[in-house]
Amino acid sequence: MKEKIMYTYRNDPMYPVANLSIADIELSQKRAQKLRSRAFMSFVTGLFEKKSKIVAADAIIVNGRYANGIAD
Repeated sequence: MKEKIMYTYRNDPMYPVANLSIADIELSQKRAQKLRSRAFMSFVTGLFEKKSKIVAADAIIVNGRYANGIAD
């Protein structure tokens, strides 16, 4: 009787084995860090722009005399 072999991705031809050097790993880590920082900055920028649009839409016109600290 044929014995069933348990599936492992290491034996799957769709997932080729890659032998990475330390330099390759460090380079990919630096690229990943740049991508994470870029994603974070775009997230913060998007939040700021969204908040600015909301504030601009809900802005109240302030009398100049109050802005100078002089109240009637």
